[in-house]
Amino acid sequence: MYFLGGVRSDVRSVMGTRCVSDDGLAFDRSETEQSIPDRFARIVARYPDRLAVAAGGASLDFRALDAASNAVAHRILGLAGEAPEPVCLLVRQGIDLVTAILGTLKAGKIYLALDPRHPRPELVHFVEHSGARLFLCDAANEAVASDLAVPGQRVLNLASAGTAACGATALPGLAPDRPAYIFYTSGSTGTPKGVVDCHRNVLHNVMRYTNNLGIAPSDRLSMVQSCSFSGTVSSLFGALLNGAAIFPFDLQGLGIEAMAAWLAREQITIFHSVPTIFEQLSAVVPALPHLRLIRLEGDRCEPRHLARFVERFGPGAIVVNGLGATETGIVRQFFFRHGDAVPAETVPIGYPVTDMEVQLLGESGHGVADGDTGEIAVASRYLATGYWRRPDLTARAFRPDPVDPQRRVYRTGDLGRMRPGGCLEYLGRKDFQSKIRGVRIDLPEIESCLNRQPGIDRALIAVREDRPGAQQLVAYLTVAAGAELRVSVLRSALARSLPAIMVPARYVLVEGFPLDRNRKLDRRALPPPGRERPEIDTPFSAPLTDRQRAIASCFQDVLGLDSVGLNDDFFELGGDSLLATELLLLIDDRLDIPCPSDFLYASPTVAGLDRAFDAAARAGDLVALQPEGSGPALFCLHGTSGYVLEYRELARTLGPDLPVYGIQNREVMVSGRGHLPPGVEAMAAAAATEIRRAQPEGPYHLCGSCFGGVVAIETARRLRRMGCEVGSVGLIDTAFPKGTLRAYRPLKPMREYGKQLVRLPARQSIGVAVARFRTYLARIGRRGWKHLRFVASRHGRPLGFEHLALPDREARYFARAQFRLRPYDGPVTLFSAGLPDDRAEWQRAVDRLHVVEMGGVLPSERRPHLVSEPYVRDLARRLRAALDAERAQD
Repeated sequence: MYFLGGVRSDVRSVMGTRCVSDDGLAFDRSETEQSIPDRFARIVARYPDRLAVAAGGASLDFRALDAASNAVAHRILGLAGEAPEPVCLLVRQGIDLVTAILGTLKAGKIYLALDPRHPRPELVHFVEHSGARLFLCDAANEAVASDLAVPGQRVLNLASAGTAACGATALPGLAPDRPAYIFYTSGSTGTPKGVVDCHRNVLHNVMRYTNNLGIAPSDRLSMVQSCSFSGTVSSLFGALLNGAAIFPFDLQGLGIEAMAAWLAREQITIFHSVPTIFEQLSAVVPALPHLRLIRLEGDRCEPRHLARFVERFGPGAIVVNGLGATETGIVRQFFFRHGDAVPAETVPIGYPVTDMEVQLLGESGHGVADGDTGEIAVASRYLATGYWRRPDLTARAFRPDPVDPQRRVYRTGDLGRMRPGGCLEYLGRKDFQSKIRGVRIDLPEIESCLNRQPGIDRALIAVREDRPGAQQLVAYLTVAAGAELRVSVLRSALARSLPAIMVPARYVLVEGFPLDRNRKLDRRALPPPGRERPEIDTPFSAPLTDRQRAIASCFQDVLGLDSVGLNDDFFELGGDSLLATELLLLIDDRLDIPCPSDFLYASPTVAGLDRAFDAAARAGDLVALQPEGSGPALFCLHGTSGYVLEYRELARTLGPDLPVYGIQNREVMVSGRGHLPPGVEAMAAAAATEIRRAQPEGPYHLCGSCFGGVVAIETARRLRRMGCEVGSVGLIDTAFPKGTLRAYRPLKPMREYGKQLVRLPARQSIGVAVARFRTYLARIGRRGWKHLRFVASRHGRPLGFEHLALPDREARYFARAQFRLRPYDGPVTLFSAGLPDDRAEWQRAVDRLHVVEMGGVLPSERRPHLVSEPYVRDLARRLRAALDAERAQD
């Protein structure tokens, strides 16, 4: 059932309940052209003996509340004069707080209600920013007020104000545009800002509630949230300015169960809270026959909240789901009662209220079509006056309305979609729409899918970047009693209804979700995912061999886990395409085994990669990467690992008509501890033999990536010495071999890293620097220093391996370092990524050198792998063009 509010006859017919009684004081628009004390004075004159406020076993009627607040007003005027300045209220939830608010307004001041339980730095910020000179407190908080006060600020205890004689001095008359209050936002979207509003706008907001909810003098309204929360304004003044009673309750101090009993005991008729409080209440609530309205505002209402309402509350009650903001007051309302169907996806926020027009705007600032998602903007004459002492923020947030010069437009930061007939659907905060890899992610949509899964009580999605540059979606889940959840099942279910990029990487089970000081969900306080291995279908099985343990270690470091099993699926553990790229590079770096992406995607487990490496090693030294096509083939030479796995993508990208073979070397693959690697000359001799076996006659076209380029040019020299025709030799980002151990460095020169780091964002550069420093320490170690001292003692002369006991990768680097390149007079093409730029040395060694600059190389902490994404397609295009030109000459 939807409701278009604003007309009292509609309230009677649609809600089946009373509006303002016949002897009540009507709330027309004309009532907004006065001050809050003026409207309150008329209520006091009409209902002097009616209950106004009750809390903690005490109560005041309207006459007594008027007298008590007058006393407070006179004391304030005596201390601070009539200037419209802020007064800080540090008063416990109860009658004294209501009295303090009214007294502050009657004195023409601006009330700033502070919660004494908030952190002291936050309170200090609010006090300093507001510029308040006066604290109004009760006895329980006098010490807090005195601690916050600095020289020039006064502290007034309500106990002394209440006993002061008012005298005959009249209170000042106040204009409707006089500032009434300051509310500092929770900071959920940034640094807290002080929203200030005037008496006219408060009265207009109360008018909207009065007429839509049918507030009558016989109503009893709850006030369960701190008065530092702007949502209390409608309850407090909705009661006091209509002759109804307000019932403050200290929820934070007394708890949910006490509140449930209190609602029944005090016969509350209108209960107002955020959805999280209502959800907790519904678990313990007794029968509440007097409750007629449940207002849910301040956070997103979910279908489960309505389901709980139907289950736990009587048929006489109605839920009112509203949309509002501190800057706007209430702008939309949706009414739901027993017999209405619970929405499957989202709970609407309904239809317009008086004088508050909602517009849905796209990224360009123009309106979107019905059914499309847009940012909710509110156009009205009754928006908040602005941000306290921040005219710059006010000018940016409140824009002139191009249609009506008397209105302004405020963009709420909320997303909505207009249903047919003008009913607005709330889709969450714009802040909760994030971009991952350039794709906009709708977090509420993922949450909705998870909430439909069996066993999940509630889900929240957050985008986390716990490591610089590594964004991932994390699902936080509360689980129904007795339910068991497995990540494998959840991922499969989500993959059937969501794009892959929207499937969360990590799943964290929590007891409950953190709340901010206003009892709203605080996504920023969600904990980081732990390092525990998630619950997946695959039983844990420990890696057995050294290589399996090394691969598992790479999995653990990339995924941020303490343990990874032999058969654990990389993607079920939280991996995605970006992390997969990082994993492949890490395996290459640590194991010196180039790992193609199709290996990982074909079998994304430690055991699967281990088997793939074994199969590649058993394939023989000649590997057919792309055997189809005619004419001279392209032979890709192995690098320091002995494998040719890194050329698989390049071979596919070069085209189906060009035969491509890889020349690997099993003797190099097994070198390392206890087995010395062959020298470059021996590698080239073995490669030449394999090439001639595959293709007895030339011309031969060779290429090699990184150190593979050194092997390629030496192989080309050997083939030419054997009388064979050699065509082109492609060096893919190959560093010039220095030829002595004096120039051997396991790391890049620090000056090169410094140049790269300054081009990166600060956060990423710090992460890169830390990672490189850790690698440096791991590589040098005690043995590394011994080697470097030995190298220095030899003054650059070639070093015999009999002096060393090196791990695999270091042994291969020393083999490379001993090689001296001799001049080569054949055609050579150097595909240069420019890191480092040693082409001058290549030009001195090669007579017919052609340099191809590879564009689009991103600054990075490591040398780019041109044979891998995202560079391989550009490399294939340029390499193919060079080969076609050479083959045309053949």
